[in-house]
Amino acid sequence: EAGHITKVQAMALLPGVIAGLMLLSREKWVQGGLILAVFFGMMINFFHYQIAYYAGFIMGAFAIVAAIKASQEKKWKSFLLQMGIMVLASVLGVVTAIGKIYDTMQYSKATMRGGSEVTSEIPEKGQKTVGANGLDIDYAFSWSYGISETFTLFVPRFKGGSSNEAVPENEFGADRLPMYFGEMQFTSGPVYMGAILMFFFILGEVFAWNWRKWRPQDPSQREFSYVTWFSLLTFGISVLLAWGKYLPINEWLFNVLPYYNKFRTPMMALSIAQAIVPFYAIYAVYKMVTFDYSDQERKAMIKASGITLASILGVIMVMAGGQSM
Repeated sequence: EAGHITKVQAMALLPGVIAGLMLLSREKWVQGGLILAVFFGMMINFFHYQIAYYAGFIMGAFAIVAAIKASQEKKWKSFLLQMGIMVLASVLGVVTAIGKIYDTMQYSKATMRGGSEVTSEIPEKGQKTVGANGLDIDYAFSWSYGISETFTLFVPRFKGGSSNEAVPENEFGADRLPMYFGEMQFTSGPVYMGAILMFFFILGEVFAWNWRKWRPQDPSQREFSYVTWFSLLTFGISVLLAWGKYLPINEWLFNVLPYYNKFRTPMMALSIAQAIVPFYAIYAVYKMVTFDYSDQERKAMIKASGITLASILGVIMVMAGGQSM
């Protein structure tokens, strides 16, 4: 879409941020710090601050899991190094665009994102867009992703398609029709993650649980388990933020988190999921393919794969059958 190129450019750098964090988790301090600083710095310089803000949520999820890992393994020195380098790399990334960031902050004071509103002598009807220090929450949450609409991550047309979609010859004699029947005002299309990627994302979690059950003392298992929890937490944060007005905690976050009330369109938080799902799905496939199974473990994993696939299909069919257009 026109005007969204910087969003796509910034999103394309999220995997680099994740790569930097993974290197830090493996105590590769120089490589991890450099990669994180470079990718986060490039992201900031595309000036789509909402995506950069979401990168902060990814780092927050990483910090939580790293703290849990440190408490279990008693490696607090490693944890403090990880956090110190992560913060330093983030600051360096911000410094590369400090002039532009300052100009944007100053300019925002005269815009609706800074609480300013150009008034007219003629009263206008419609939705209020400006709050006391930022956007009005009702306006900011206008494009909240419906809870049931989240299934478009698996099935692209779970809620139809576009609000103005090109269609073949039809009884209405129209070239375009509103095919969308979700909760948002209108949309150019759903957020689709890829059914195969979503399947492997979930199957990876099943594999992590089985691996822990099979070989609880395996160091590689513990490392994979931490990556699994990081990916799950990051994905969960992404979805919960995308639900916007449909989840009460989002109103609290909107009012409490610094600068969060400058952003609108909660569904954009699914950008986080669009980075973490491919990362973990591919990583999990690699681990599953290279794993040294015993005969019993191989049979158990094949069975778990079938049950996982059947469960996903069953839930989608039940949800699809219960919705109204």
